[in-house]
Amino acid sequence: MFPSGFDEDAGQPTIKQGAASAYAKEVCFIEVLYKRCRGIDIHKNMMVACVFTGVRKKEIRQFSTMTEDILWLVSWLKETGCEMAAMESTGSYWEPVYNIFEEDMSRSWL
Repeated sequence: MFPSGFDEDAGQPTIKQGAASAYAKEVCFIEVLYKRCRGIDIHKNMMVACVFTGVRKKEIRQFSTMTEDILWLVSWLKETGCEMAAMESTGSYWEPVYNIFEEDMSRSWL
């Protein structure tokens, strides 16, 4: 593999000059759609949320599934500047979370 990085200001992956330049023509760049996103795993009694705030930077927190904690989760996600939520759940545990997100957050994926 060749040395690469991520230019957060430009929102684009970068390739360092040198040995990697020979491979540059074969690289397919991915457009960055959301600079900050979150993943939420929803269980019966708890939720685990992970916010990606940059390249190799993440913060993980655990919340209960009670309404008060869901609202705390929404507040924390707004503070971090997240633009998109991806939720994973078995059964119908996702429904209360989604209903609150639908009112308070801009975008959510199930």
